[in-house]
Amino acid sequence: MNFANAVRVIPGTFVLLALLTQSCPAQTSIGFENPEDTTNILEYRLPDWGYRTWDLGFALSGAGSDGYFGDSNYIINNRFNTHLATGLVLYRESEARTKSLFVDVGGEYGRHHNGNPSSESSGHDLGGNLGGNGKWQEFFGEGPVSVLASGGAGWDYKESIQESQGLGEVDEIRRFTRNHVYSLSLGAGLGRVRDVTPLIRAQRLSERLEALGRTALTSNQIQQVARVLAREQGYRSVFDRPNRSFWRDVLEPMLDQDNPLSPYEIFYLADVMNEDVGPRKQGTELQGRFIYHEYGSDDFLGNHGQIFRGPGVFFLWTRNLNLDNQLSLGASVKYATVGGQHYKGEQVSGGMDLAHLWTIADRYRLDTSLNVAGNYYERNDDLERMINRSIQATIHSIFRIFLEDSMALSASVFGSNRQGDRDRIAFVDTDQYSRTWQWSYGIGLEYYLDRVLY
Repeated sequence: MNFANAVRVIPGTFVLLALLTQSCPAQTSIGFENPEDTTNILEYRLPDWGYRTWDLGFALSGAGSDGYFGDSNYIINNRFNTHLATGLVLYRESEARTKSLFVDVGGEYGRHHNGNPSSESSGHDLGGNLGGNGKWQEFFGEGPVSVLASGGAGWDYKESIQESQGLGEVDEIRRFTRNHVYSLSLGAGLGRVRDVTPLIRAQRLSERLEALGRTALTSNQIQQVARVLAREQGYRSVFDRPNRSFWRDVLEPMLDQDNPLSPYEIFYLADVMNEDVGPRKQGTELQGRFIYHEYGSDDFLGNHGQIFRGPGVFFLWTRNLNLDNQLSLGASVKYATVGGQHYKGEQVSGGMDLAHLWTIADRYRLDTSLNVAGNYYERNDDLERMINRSIQATIHSIFRIFLEDSMALSASVFGSNRQGDRDRIAFVDTDQYSRTWQWSYGIGLEYYLDRVLY
């Protein structure tokens, strides 16, 4: 079956499954009561919050075996390993700025010894790594203009020494590898894109309250709950049992009522986090950046590396047309000079993404995306000049259904077309053209014929 036939089969399958869902029992609360009202989304602002963690980990292990057979036969195997690591995470977010820092340091050491009557070998393994990355974006006043910077660096080293003795000879083999990577991005931005997923979940929590026969949250309470939901990652990073503190703060606007929430109602409200509302964003952003990226590797066979540097322009527009539909458009253009140990080159790349998300909370979700990307790469060295040109178009759609205690479905279709050509100008000029079609499709269904609790 080719891609065109797959496209014909999938919609028919969706219709069949939609008919199946008509006989499924309804859930207590489905979708948004008034999906056209996006006032709360437009009024949502990021909370001023952050978290910090610093962890230390240590591990020690060993294993061995000694076997003797008769008077002179034996086999010995012993191994010892130790590992030490520490990590630091800092994160801060508000309307004025966003900044994050992650640092990771680790080291390990191990020894081993193996022996038998004819030979013996021993050695050690040594390794270490140091890495980190950070991001910072600062907005001027309450305006749309910002400056931004991000960067990262990483180093790692591995060494292995093996000594063996047999037949009166001693051999030693040493191997090592050193790797490094550096990246830096500096730029300025106009506009802002906010993550409004917490607001969507707060709205659903309010409607679940109504389904329980209780008073819905006011707009101010929805904003308050959304600001707590936005900090979920902080709770889960700082506390071993985050749900106690997290849900205490989320449900605070509902705890002042004369009739307190029952355990069932609390669990029912907390289940809002399992609703498949999708990642939701809102806003427009245009950024210009200068990007530097370098990586290199050095080992017992030699060394190599590559450096990219140049400007880039990035655009993102995303809107929630209503509470059930989100439309996004993204585009980017980048230019970079490329340098290696024995060559240099240039690269121009760009792309455009169009995506649509349709969801009925806790029941249906359809994601559809179209991507078009192009690339031009020219490389020159002492022997030849090579030019690569390519363009690729990709469409992807995935449909999910979840009917509680009744059925679960996932269906997807993917198609991609890539065209490119390569020119090599050397002693003999060559021109190679290529075109590739790729496609895939899949359906997974779990239908519960019978489920009874005795």
